[in-house]
Amino acid sequence: MRRIQTLAQAVHWRWMGFDDYKVVLYRNQPDGWVAEVPAIPGCHALMPTREEALVELAAVFRLISEEYGERKESLPADTTEIESFLIQAGLKDKR
Repeated sequence: MRRIQTLAQAVHWRWMGFDDYKVVLYRNQPDGWVAEVPAIPGCHALMPTREEALVELAAVFRLISEEYGERKESLPADTTEIESFLIQAGLKDKR
């Protein structure tokens, strides 16, 4: 049974890729943009533009993925739930 679990974990690890995770992208005033994969500790990037943050995040994900693979561990499952809120501050109703 132990061997089957290890094989299952190896297959799971190989199939978990960057596109299997939710990415959160937000502005970090005044320093630029933050991109992160909340499901994976330490998987984040801070760059001047959104595009650069996403490219850097993909590189960070690849490094973390390789580290997990070297330890023969599966990447964490993405259980991230995203909710969006619209916050309107200081706007007046113009009726």
